Amino acid sequence: GESESGTGMKQLALGVAPHNGWAIAVTVNDSPEVLDRRRIELLDPGLPNQPYHHETLEMKMPEAEQLIKRVRNSALNCAERALEQLRSEHPIRVIALREPPLPASPATVAEVHASHHLLSRADSMIYHDALVGAAESLGIPVVLIPRNAKHRFETWLNQQRDVLGPPWQQDHKDAAMRALIALTDNDAEH
Repeated sequence: GESESGTGMKQLALGVAPHNGWAIAVTVNDSPEVLDRRRIELLDPGLPNQPYHHETLEMKMPEAEQLIKRVRNSALNCAERALEQLRSEHPIRVIALREPPLPASPATVAEVHASHHLLSRADSMIYHDALVGAAESLGIPVVLIPRNAKHRFETWLNQQRDVLGPPWQQDHKDAAMRALIALTDNDAEH
């Protein structure tokens, strides 16, 4: 292993704000300081980013299940590539995500179509599952941050737009905040 000359290695966390088919990923250290911010793609071109909500509604169930399987596999592969790329540039210790929109991914497309509650959240679960699965396959711990997490970083987060310049939108702030909570709150892990 290579040792840092004289300076103690800073702890790094990756905070992620996922969307359907893509995410904003912000890497921070415990200074705190933003080291990297980027958009990562979570779906290969040509695949639908909200298949539960759109494409599968008009399909027969076997075809719908196949499409969901293809989208889920693509999302996992894209997430693994993106996280591997990030980790090759920064020694990320932990990945922080908001708690998932559902306790678990729905078992079938039919189950999703039968429930408005599931229909409005199932697509988001594809990308949440992909990010968690990718982190696990790379051996990076995942910390889930509650939706309404209280934090003491608001002032610092608001200052970062002046420090870094654009883009610094709500997604960037959310991702950075999750990463900082993961780094600084030992009791945040479930």
